Amino acid sequence: QAAEERQQAHEAELARAQRQVTFARMTTNLLTRQTTKSSKIDAKTASEPASLPPQEEFTQDQLATERAAFERALELLSEEQRLTLARLEVEEKQRLEGSLQQQMDKRIKKYIKKKSKRQRQERMRREQFAMESEDQVEHQRRKEDKFATDTIDLENTEKVMRRLEAFEFKALERKRAAFLELVDKCHDRSIFRRLAWEATLQERGVLNRVIFRVRDSLTRRQIALLTMPWPDTGNGHPDNTARMVDIVRTFQRASTPVLLTIAQRSDDRHATFSRYVAGVQDAFSHKIKSWQQLFILHEYYPGGRLHDALCNLYGDPNVVRHVPESLIMRWASQLAKAVRAVHSHGLALRGIDPRAIFLTADNQLRLGLPKDLRAISINDGFESQVSILGPYSAPELEDPDSFPHASHKKADVFALGAVIHHVAVGAPPLHNMQVSRLVATPRVRRYNRWLRDFLRMTLQPAPDDRATSMDVVDFLNDQADQVVLMQAEDASEKERAIEEAHLTAATT
Repeated sequence: QAAEERQQAHEAELARAQRQVTFARMTTNLLTRQTTKSSKIDAKTASEPASLPPQEEFTQDQLATERAAFERALELLSEEQRLTLARLEVEEKQRLEGSLQQQMDKRIKKYIKKKSKRQRQERMRREQFAMESEDQVEHQRRKEDKFATDTIDLENTEKVMRRLEAFEFKALERKRAAFLELVDKCHDRSIFRRLAWEATLQERGVLNRVIFRVRDSLTRRQIALLTMPWPDTGNGHPDNTARMVDIVRTFQRASTPVLLTIAQRSDDRHATFSRYVAGVQDAFSHKIKSWQQLFILHEYYPGGRLHDALCNLYGDPNVVRHVPESLIMRWASQLAKAVRAVHSHGLALRGIDPRAIFLTADNQLRLGLPKDLRAISINDGFESQVSILGPYSAPELEDPDSFPHASHKKADVFALGAVIHHVAVGAPPLHNMQVSRLVATPRVRRYNRWLRDFLRMTLQPAPDDRATSMDVVDFLNDQADQVVLMQAEDASEKERAIEEAHLTAATT
């Protein structure tokens, strides 16, 4: 029994010792929490206790009661038990200190890492700002350099433009002074008193001629004034100035409407004028010093020359272009009527080429004088020895003395066919090519049959085998009538089909 009592007493002491150890741990934890809350090393430390599992809270009275019970228990402990309790307290203290040291090291490392990251971000931000500043400075410097370069270029360009303006102004003044000097020399001509200079279209070239664009103050219309020096070789000579003025005035009558009889109106073969001949207003000569100055006033055509239009149309060999067939037929008919009107007055131009054909604002052709007026032939007993040879000239013009004046008109027909061939194909015909081979080329055969027949009529190498201008006009008129009839038949067929459709719908 005594042994059992001693055993019970020993177990009671061990229970009290365990309660004391538990109380000591609770006290230590409470002190640790209070110390941690009071220190507040960083913001995250304050939020950590909220994440810990909930612990039992003690009041001051409970702590005092536990403390008194702990002191009473210490008095009842043996020496061995006290040593064990002291060892446990030391171990617990060491464990707590180690845990606190680990937490402090961990927090210090975390703080150092965060600080290093912030320092690195700040350093990167400063470096980026420095780079952006350098880029902005470099960009600003480049902009300033470009502005300085552009300013210098603009100043140089302005200087060049001023020089060009001064040069153009001097050139205009020089041209205007030349025109005024010419007018001053011909002051007795009343026509010059109402002409105002606008531009100089062509200065002295191979033929030493000048072309002015002037405006008539009376009619307010633009006029082309052609002037050239003409040697006065004496009366009766084929190169006499008066004879050349008569030739130009004869050409003028080919473009001037006249009164016709009823028979002439009904018969196209007696047409003595054509509106497709360039309108010549006047022609005269004036003696200046030892030579005669020839003046020709004719209409100014803003569309330019046919040569320029063909160069723009067929100038690029890499681009294939086609002229509408209706336009080719219209131009062929206009040139043929103009040539017929000129031939009806006994003239043979012998120099028809795209440079002597003008375009109006609505793409109508006007046949003008040849570049060299000495090439014009007329039935006056004299034959000119000058011929304009080129890709559009007839083969017989190489030896004009061997052919009579009638064949010279056939040369104009050949030139007419060559010009239309250039319009349709893009190049003048080759002189050494046979007509049968010429009309069999793919570029010619893509058009209707009338073009091949037209080229066969006009491009024959022998003048006797070539058609006259009247025959060409009649042929083109017949082709135009056939086109009108075909269009009328197509229109009537369409109307008949529409009527049948309406009738079928009504009966249905």
